[in-house]
Amino acid sequence: MIKLKIDILKKKEVNKLKGLLSIYQFHDYRSYRMLKRSELDKYLLNQILDLAKNKNNSIILALEKNEIIGLASLVFLPWDTGHFNIKMGKVGHIISVGSYEKAIKIKNKLLVSILDICKREHFAHLSCRIDIEDLSSIHVLGDIGFKIMETIVTFVFNCKKHKIPRIRTIYEVRKYEQRDLPYLIEMARSSFSEDRFHLDPFISQEKADSLYSEWIKNSSCKDSTFVAISLNQPVGFFTHQLYKDLAHITHYKIMGKNGLMAVLSSAKGAIIGLMKTVLEDAILNYDYVEFYTQLSNREVIRLFQKFNLDSIRAKYTFHKWM
Repeated sequence: MIKLKIDILKKKEVNKLKGLLSIYQFHDYRSYRMLKRSELDKYLLNQILDLAKNKNNSIILALEKNEIIGLASLVFLPWDTGHFNIKMGKVGHIISVGSYEKAIKIKNKLLVSILDICKREHFAHLSCRIDIEDLSSIHVLGDIGFKIMETIVTFVFNCKKHKIPRIRTIYEVRKYEQRDLPYLIEMARSSFSEDRFHLDPFISQEKADSLYSEWIKNSSCKDSTFVAISLNQPVGFFTHQLYKDLAHITHYKIMGKNGLMAVLSSAKGAIIGLMKTVLEDAILNYDYVEFYTQLSNREVIRLFQKFNLDSIRAKYTFHKWM
């Protein structure tokens, strides 16, 4: 019988976290062979400690005989809250020791504690992304009312190993310019329908449509945005950022943070030119580039395969309404 104590992370317990993180199986970058396990653990620890600095977030621990055997994080999402006009958060981490059966018990107590906080602090909506191999987390989330909204698959281009295939392009592609913004805003508004926000039946379609246009308007990614052009007007764009914290620890430059790609339906071929230009730029400046999309987006997945990208991870996105 597990005797668990649930508590909030305290400064004196930070060193004890290292033992828990050292056995975590579902690091996003575990398939990158050149990354050391110690670097991944440090990156994960830094993420958790950065979250703990914000009083609007909560880091919940499960303890047994004064040893940390589980952790979950509740992260307040101010941008999402402002856009949807409801208090929104996400479960950022779900980690535990033990077999499947033990992990189920630990994670259940952690997540029930997070739901109690959400009720007390008037959260309306929670989201969570979980690796498809993390069965204990997936099953616990389902048991307490979370529903799968989408499956995100990630592909990677290794700038030292992969070669860009000789694929003909028919659209000019250049770096983003300020005059492109109105076109990008409209494209972002009308290009997405299979994402988790559009698929959630309780989210306004109008709010879902405007989410990406508002995001691109306020995005800090514009310095790494490429635009496909036809008749002097943008017909497609691709934007993403460097994972700076990961690069600082590992010294490998991996692009892909906050990635977003869209093309007009009348210019579908523009996506090939965008991909090719992004990869040409990456070979000169980075080590890896990640691309992701919904598993249901078979057309884009076929494009990733055409460029010989490697499949690197897959995650379920869950939503829960409080």
